[in-house]
Amino acid sequence: MSYLPGGQTDGRERYRASRSLCRQVAESVSRPDPTRRSVLAGIGAAGATVAAPTVNAAQTARRQIQQQVNPLADRDAFEAFLDSVMETHLESHDIAGATVAVVDGDDEFSKGYGYADISAETPVDADETLFRIGSVSKLFTWTAAMQAVERGDLAIDEDVDATLEAVDLPETYDEPIRLDHLATHTPGFEERVRGTFVRNEAELRPLAEMLRTEQPSRVRPPGEFAAYSNYGSALAGQLVAETAGTSFETVVEEDIFEPLSMDRSTFDQPAPDDFMDDLSKGYGADGRTDGEFEYVGIPPAGAMSATATDMASFVRAFLQDGATDDGRLLEAESVAEMHRRRFGHDERLNGIAFGFYEMSRDGIRVVGHGGDTELFHSLLFLLPEHDVGVFVSYNSVGGLEARPEFVDAFFEQYVADAASESEMLGAKRPARAS
Repeated sequence: MSYLPGGQTDGRERYRASRSLCRQVAESVSRPDPTRRSVLAGIGAAGATVAAPTVNAAQTARRQIQQQVNPLADRDAFEAFLDSVMETHLESHDIAGATVAVVDGDDEFSKGYGYADISAETPVDADETLFRIGSVSKLFTWTAAMQAVERGDLAIDEDVDATLEAVDLPETYDEPIRLDHLATHTPGFEERVRGTFVRNEAELRPLAEMLRTEQPSRVRPPGEFAAYSNYGSALAGQLVAETAGTSFETVVEEDIFEPLSMDRSTFDQPAPDDFMDDLSKGYGADGRTDGEFEYVGIPPAGAMSATATDMASFVRAFLQDGATDDGRLLEAESVAEMHRRRFGHDERLNGIAFGFYEMSRDGIRVVGHGGDTELFHSLLFLLPEHDVGVFVSYNSVGGLEARPEFVDAFFEQYVADAASESEMLGAKRPARAS
């Protein structure tokens, strides 16, 4: 499903040369709301009434907190905890199967639960079974965009319409839409479902064509209001493709999957033949009726399929300043930029970073992203200050309810003590919107 944008041959050669050079020189959790696909903005700030500790005292306290958030310190105990939670979810929410990966410092744990295919009695294998991850795919799109920024092909504060060649944006407002507006869901587009999903492979069209024919209206000036935009994320994918001179799928394959040895991940639709036998089916509300493969019309917004083990490699890169034993994804400064809060409607509320949502909870800083198709429900979240990250995905409609319960259970079991310690140091809980 890849294509080469017209007139981009020279750009592709420049892109490959710059990528080679770069490699030589060298991304409640707030409880997801199942009724909305947008997230309110804001973050808990340091309490002004608490005297700031000295640098040494603060560093010591942070190390103590980091030690407290350590789910894999006792792997047997963690597995028993996870088994209990997931088995309860599969039973109480009519879920066919699920897959989980947890990274804790240098340690990693992944496990599958239930069935990838009920009729064939195929169990979920965290190493082998691919799940559709929905909008968690956007984190890969924004990682690719930040890589383009590192190469100098894009700039965070640039007018994206001046860079786009295959898509023209209407000049509805004087203010230009910048890359950071797209990354924070503040470009001012209306959000609509049409074009996000298509019925079958025959309805798939090249990304640029979809962006031209399914373009939403600009309904507000950029930078004023956060409104979830699948179209905005897909535009970022088009920018990545055009500056690279190749398809979006090829960029992600070569610049993210390959360096991280994510050899069981793909944006292709349908998945490649050698993955299809291991691709989990998606199931309806009864957890028994399987649905068809779900085609995403604008792939950068949510078309990715991956195993939990592959997702752990991505998580690890964002916890280790952009690098793993398998390769470097981003420079440390770029990872920090992606985690940094960029937009919020109120400082007391969680906000939006570069592609990541703030999901801070009980004084603990958390960033991540959820993902939903009709049948699959996923979540990736990171505790950057604690070197802990989690990916979970359910292959049934019931996962929409199970997902926040998973987060609650994880935080209660492994983060509560650190949250209490964090509040003692002066961090406040994010306020709830009224």
